[in-house]
Amino acid sequence: MTKEMYDGALFVYGHVPKKDQSFFINNVIRSVKKGGYVLFEVYSEKQLDYGTGRPKNIDLLYKPEHILQWITPYTCKHFFYGEKTRHEGSFHTGVGHIIQCIIKK
Repeated sequence: MTKEMYDGALFVYGHVPKKDQSFFINNVIRSVKKGGYVLFEVYSEKQLDYGTGRPKNIDLLYKPEHILQWITPYTCKHFFYGEKTRHEGSFHTGVGHIIQCIIKK
């Protein structure tokens, strides 16, 4: 992604392997101009206990402590780690366990 090109970025459920999660999130953040916002929602590792959606592979789920570490250089405007109901078709229906984040760069 191009560095500091966008006013903001949004991604939902960036299912990428753990080894690439830091790179993925930081690359999205890098694409946003200073003063811009990044909003995202991903499934936490606890999602496996719910059985209400995919992915069913822990390697594609996120840990809140990792995300908090990755966003440390920025202003965190919102952080949520917990249960939310989602109705997103046959792959994501019911109560799940998510991580939401809004940062200002």
